[in-house]
Amino acid sequence: MPNMTRPLAAGATPQQQHQMLPSAARKHHLGEGDFSDDEHVSSCFSRAVLVAVLGLMLAAVAIGALVAMRHGWLMPGQSGSRAPQGGPAAQTAPPSQEVTQALTLDGDFQTVVTDKAMFLQECSGRLAPARCVDVKPGSILLTVAGASMQVLKAAESIVTSFGLSLPSFGTLRLTSLKMPFEIPMPNHDQWPAELPKIERERTTSREQQEPLIFGTTPPMFTPTLPPTPPPTTTRLWESPTLETTLEPALPLTLEPTLPPTLPPTLLPTTLPRTLPPDTTGEPAASSREAPFIGVNLGGWLVLESWMWAAEMENKGIKDEWSLVKSLGGPGDMRAISLIQNHRDTFLTESDLDSLVNFGVTRVRIPVGWWLVDYDLADGFVDGAKHFLTRALGWLKNRNIRALLDLHALPGAQASKQGYTGKMEQSPGFFLDESQYRRGKGAIRKLAGLILEYESDSATSGVIFGMELVNEPDEQMWDHTPGQRTLYEEIIPELRTMLPADRYALYINPQEGTPHTSALWLQNRIRDDPQNYANVVYDIHVYHGYGDDQAPWTPEQDSCKTCCRDPARMAPLVQAQVPIAIGEYSLTTGFAGDNAFWASFMQNQLSLWYNTKGIEGSFFWNFRILPNPQKAGWYVEFSLLNLYGSALQSALDMEYYTLCPAEDLERCPAFSAQTVGPNSRCLWT
Repeated sequence: MPNMTRPLAAGATPQQQHQMLPSAARKHHLGEGDFSDDEHVSSCFSRAVLVAVLGLMLAAVAIGALVAMRHGWLMPGQSGSRAPQGGPAAQTAPPSQEVTQALTLDGDFQTVVTDKAMFLQECSGRLAPARCVDVKPGSILLTVAGASMQVLKAAESIVTSFGLSLPSFGTLRLTSLKMPFEIPMPNHDQWPAELPKIERERTTSREQQEPLIFGTTPPMFTPTLPPTPPPTTTRLWESPTLETTLEPALPLTLEPTLPPTLPPTLLPTTLPRTLPPDTTGEPAASSREAPFIGVNLGGWLVLESWMWAAEMENKGIKDEWSLVKSLGGPGDMRAISLIQNHRDTFLTESDLDSLVNFGVTRVRIPVGWWLVDYDLADGFVDGAKHFLTRALGWLKNRNIRALLDLHALPGAQASKQGYTGKMEQSPGFFLDESQYRRGKGAIRKLAGLILEYESDSATSGVIFGMELVNEPDEQMWDHTPGQRTLYEEIIPELRTMLPADRYALYINPQEGTPHTSALWLQNRIRDDPQNYANVVYDIHVYHGYGDDQAPWTPEQDSCKTCCRDPARMAPLVQAQVPIAIGEYSLTTGFAGDNAFWASFMQNQLSLWYNTKGIEGSFFWNFRILPNPQKAGWYVEFSLLNLYGSALQSALDMEYYTLCPAEDLERCPAFSAQTVGPNSRCLWT
């Protein structure tokens, strides 16, 4: 093919350039076929007209786009056409709108936010898929953006439940937030950096968000002092000024001033509370952070006979060690298959979804020493760590935090108890020096495992603490070695691995009414705060196991919860130590029904909510496998069975005042010095 691209004379007119081309090329320069100079002039005129028309059309399109943007129909940089789903536009085009929310965090902006870019980067990583787009003074005013209201609600739930925990800036607590709203978000660098923002106060309905008329006064929540305590349940509303404007010991009822069409049904995440009758002589606090609602994942990595009756209790098998032995030992494929299948199926992601819907934000996970110090000769099946790791990933995806509970120690920390893994006639962990040394080593190894999980992005931030030993023998408190010796030896060691500002250490002394152990912990916190800060006293509260005397009536249990149990916990409240309810249930030793269980749960949650120092509670348990020989047994321990039948979501329960359906003036008198876990209680 001849070369048809030779250079044209510089400065030549288009007509001269045309004449300089070879004849074969002229057709390509001005069109197909030969034509005269007059025809060429006519063609040029036509092209000029065409260019003018096209210019007018483009101008019209531009004006239309500006009008569309003025009315919010089109965003800058967004075309009216849409690429096929999955094409380039679908992959790169930003959303036309994002939802933003302003959150106020506790802390000094200048002191905490030392590197704004890093703060926003770590914040976005913590709240993903939401993005932290700005932070500025007041105290720390954070703006969060997301593609939908659901994304912002998920981010809000993280900050509300756990605080905003950032590696370089610590944990910041939420003090207030503004209602999410939609604004056009810039999607290129030329869009104005500042856009007008309209903030709406949160309305009072969970189900509906009525639009406010902007420019009018939003609903305000005004505190009023009732002449007498209300006889029925009163929901209380958060006010950041209460603690500084009112005496904290005064009983408060906060009544919202609302538009007439909006019923006051919203349940805030953190509420002031009316405290129970004060048995300590200390002034009551008007408000504090709501205790978390948790549940135990028991019967999973440490088996208990009654919780898996079909394979254990009904066959006369008393503990996990005996079950493995009955199947040929830990190396036998029958034992391995049964145990591993149970670990794989007993806890599912669907279970966790149901627990989240109930209101659970934390779980307590019982584990045995063989998880971290495995020896085939101990008689247990290996491999539990795989399932624990998987579950921690599930928990992270749902913003649930976990406490690892060393539920079983070598030699047994209590006598004749199946939860120790291998039932023994005496607490050999404390009585056998070699078992004691090995058990301390297991505690250290569990702390090391927690650090491994923290270093893995799939499981980091999930574990908030560990429990050193579950339900040790009460008689071993002052034994040598004993509980007190163990705590004083191991807690300072653990603090070199698990610092107090990041990890809680739970102790569970099992003292019926905690006088001696509460005083001990109070003194340790006072004398050695570096090691004993964030050491939490775990007390287990059951109305069974001796506290179930006949004849029984439902009123006995309401009396125990509302009148007697506050006196049992009074020494802990007086000592001002952190408290957790590590285990409780709806068992009474007698058959119940849905109405009783609902009332019992409400009363217990109200006690945890209204007792100073309680950080949260863990229901025992999330599930109990059914007993084919005893239909309906143990359902009062199984939260997944209770939820949806006997129990509504905890988020919808009324527990912000102590025992809201009871007349507390009918409580009998109890002395914290003489009350015990089995003391009877009858309303007067």
